[in-house]
Amino acid sequence: MPAVATDDRLRSLVEAVRDEVIRLDGHIRNLLNATRVTAGGLTPRLEWSDPRDIVNAAIKARARRLAAHHLEIGFDDDLPLLKVDSGLIEEACGQLLENAAKYSPSGSTISVQTRYDRGHVVMSIIDQGVGVTPDEQRHLGRKSFRSPRHQASVPGSGLGFWIASTFIRAHDGTVEIASRGQGLGT
Repeated sequence: MPAVATDDRLRSLVEAVRDEVIRLDGHIRNLLNATRVTAGGLTPRLEWSDPRDIVNAAIKARARRLAAHHLEIGFDDDLPLLKVDSGLIEEACGQLLENAAKYSPSGSTISVQTRYDRGHVVMSIIDQGVGVTPDEQRHLGRKSFRSPRHQASVPGSGLGFWIASTFIRAHDGTVEIASRGQGLGT
């Protein structure tokens, strides 16, 4: 029996290393793509996509990082297809989900709601995390911005939100942040 337990632990360790390699590879690709988009060297490849598929793929790709949270997922029944680069929008969604998980306590709820509102598909990611101060809101979206209150306690590069914003703006979309303040989620 001890050999089986060792094999299970080894298998789990190998899976964790594999997931990290995939995550790092994805971050490198995203950084390169975001840099290309901002330099005008990458144009989104537009195709008709179901927003449900995009959101579900982003959640599935980050299942391990989201596992410590309770997810609430909702979709309006009348969601239209979107003409987008589904890979870029999925990555933008994923970056925002990762931020929600990173800045929220384990066991908290992350809500992902996608609705059709006045001709636009709106995706909301709502967490119960540390919140965003008005000063932080002014700086979000800048490349490599990290709030001083998180630099020592939360790992990161300050690129995730910038990447998400860049990919969404490349589709003529917007990213809006709403928080009632520090400790009140976003």
